[in-house]
Amino acid sequence: RNQAYRYIQHEEERGLLKLFLEAFYKPEYFEDCHKLGFSHVPTSIREVAIQGINGIEWAFTGGENMWKFEIDTEKLIGSRRYTISSKRRSYQGVELEDILAMDEMQKERVNELFQLAELELGNNLFTDHHLKQLDNALILSAISFALWCAVIIGWIVQKFALGHGSKADHSQHQREVLTNTNFE
Repeated sequence: RNQAYRYIQHEEERGLLKLFLEAFYKPEYFEDCHKLGFSHVPTSIREVAIQGINGIEWAFTGGENMWKFEIDTEKLIGSRRYTISSKRRSYQGVELEDILAMDEMQKERVNELFQLAELELGNNLFTDHHLKQLDNALILSAISFALWCAVIIGWIVQKFALGHGSKADHSQHQREVLTNTNFE
């Protein structure tokens, strides 16, 4: 059962599996998992696991795993095909970090502007300029209301007080005007 080469035919896959298993116990790579809330493996379990990984017959060509971790920057070598580097990032990951950083900066800027406005305005929600605009709007709305009231009162007076209120009266008035015009 410890002959991995019998179960995984391709050397690249065996090497990647070994590197993946080793990553669980490397502090450089586990730190990201720790940030996400996972706890470290106790030392005794870590040592037994590493012995178990090394006890498997991986059967690599040349006796060495082609897959490597890039811990320190290895110029040119770090970008090899079988090197896993924490420094490599996909374009999507870079864009996501840029967006998150921009979002955080915008939140800070909005918070600064809010604090500045709070200092300038105190508990008063309106500046003097805004209060003048509100006063003007109130005056104009009062004038508009008064004019509409005058129009409605004028309509009521015309309709009911002057006797021009019904259609029949209006039709009768038109007939009288027309008949008087014909005789002249």
